[in-house]
Parts: sequence; C-alpha cells; structure tokens
Amino acid sequence: MTTPSRSPRPRFDPGKLIVSRKDRLGALVLALLLLVYAVISMPSGVAETYTARVDSLKVATELRPSPTPRQKPPSKRSYASLYPADQNAKQRYPTDRPSEQWTKKYSYTPQEKYRKIYEVRSLNKSDSAAFEVLPGIGPVLAARIVRYREKLGGFYSKSQLREVYGISDSVYALIAPLTSLGADSANVIKLDINNASVETLQGHPYLRWDKAKAIVNYRKANGPYRSVHDLEKIWTMNKTDVERLLPYLRIDTVAADGAIKKGPP
Repeated sequence: MTTPSRSPRPRFDPGKLIVSRKDRLGALVLALLLLVYAVISMPSGVAETYTARVDSLKVATELRPSPTPRQKPPSKRSYASLYPADQNAKQRYPTDRPSEQWTKKYSYTPQEKYRKIYEVRSLNKSDSAAFEVLPGIGPVLAARIVRYREKLGGFYSKSQLREVYGISDSVYALIAPLTSLGADSANVIKLDINNASVETLQGHPYLRWDKAKAIVNYRKANGPYRSVHDLEKIWTMNKTDVERLLPYLRIDTVAADGAIKKGPP
C-alpha cells in the first residue's frame, strides 16, 4: 500500500495581496486618513510645546553672534609708537618728590638691628648652662664641653674645643670668638709623672693605657724623671704627644746630690 505524496507548500508573496491598481490607491487613501485623524486627535499641549521648542531654536540660531576673527598681537612697531625711546619713567609716571631723592643712597642694613649679642664665656669657669646659650651649642654639647674639661684638668687653648665630640669646624668658628681663657689657662690640673700611678695617668684623655704603663715602667727602670722631655725616650711616645701633654705635666726637680725636691704644682 502506497502513501499519497504531499504537494509542496506555496511560498508567501505579499505582492499578490493587492493585485489591482485600484486596491493600492484605496490603501494609500486609508493611510492618509489615519494620519490626519492622529494629528487632529493629538493633545493641544503637546503640539504647543513642540511648536514653541522649534520657534525658540530658530530664534536662538538667528540671534547668535557670528564669530569674530582672531586679532593679532601688536607688532614691535606698535610698541614703539606707544612707548617712544626718549620717554623715560619719570615722564610717564610724574612724582612730587625732589630729584635728589632719586639718587640718594641709604647705608642702613636691617640685619644689624636684629643681630644677637652674646657675652664672652670663660672656658674654664663657665658651667653647662652658660655654654648652652652659645650659637650652635645645645644642652648635649654644653654637657660634653664641661665633661671633657674635667677629664683634661682644664683648657689651655681654644683649639681644644675641636676635640669635643659633635663640635664641627663651623660651630667652632661661631663660638671661638665668644669664649676666653685669660689667666685660667695657667691653672690647669697637672700630673706628677714621678709619683702618678698607671690608673691616674690613663684617666687623662691624651694618655691611653699602653702609654701610661710605659711611663711608669720607664720610671721604675731608670729612676725619677729629670725632665719632661725624657718621655721622648719612650718608644710609644713621640714629640707631638709630649708637646700636647706639657701643660698637664709636673715633674719634681732633682738636686745636685741626686735628692728629689718636689716642684711647684
């Protein structure tokens, strides 16, 4: 038994719906009528708003100023015509002041008025509070100066301030004119190298333990020192070390018979 075959479905063609010219003309008339009806039935506010917006855009376009061409900057010739070369500042800006005041010179310097005046401080008598007010010296450096002075036994030269930890060359240049020694430099504490022990000698900043030990050993081996320059015979001491120590050394004098007499302190 055979099944009947199906015929293919015809394709849809929209052009065949309106086959005559009369039908197409009728459809066009119907569309126009619908458009007119839509315009008539539109609310009045929407139409007025649309009309006012179109009118405002038209007025704004008409009233907008046309762009002006860019102006060129005046040339050198124009500047020369505005400010002639023979016209100086006094002619352009007249003043009532006498002509002598234009060339008057003033010798006043404002920084001299506010320059701070410091009192001169004694290096061997002032305390840390007196050093603290000096330029570049605070409480820390002031305490170090006093502590180093006590270890030395007193200052005999201003240059010894350079040996204080924290005092740079620039700070020393500021405080050196503001300090003095006077007769105090002769009153430094001196060490008797013929009687001082190793512990006493090594407590001085200019003597380390090895040099203090060598000074005592030489004294034990060769007897009392008869001159401070005998220290140069010690191999650990040189001439520079001895010269730096001279203000802090005291040596007993030796008589002709060999007896040792204690010298002045």
